[in-house]
Amino acid sequence: MFYFGRLLSKILLPILVLWALAFAVYNPEPVAVNFWPLPYELMAPLSVFTVLVLAVGYWLGAWSGYIKSARLRSEHKQQKKQLEKMESPAAPN
Repeated sequence: MFYFGRLLSKILLPILVLWALAFAVYNPEPVAVNFWPLPYELMAPLSVFTVLVLAVGYWLGAWSGYIKSARLRSEHKQQKKQLEKMESPAAPN
């Protein structure tokens, strides 16, 4: 299964990179993005905005996954301590 994933990524990654390059080449015209209640407007090629949106989405997804895994790691640590406490022999009186 792991080998299949690596093989699939070696096939898909070049295709995605070529698609991204073609998208950037065929969309060089600048577009305006307005940040609506603010009076700001940015002009840049569509490919730049696309990459920015994808990067922000990736970052938010990775961040939320890290937060969830941190909570799970904390719970695991507490359960491990409880288990060790239950398995240890009772202290002599």
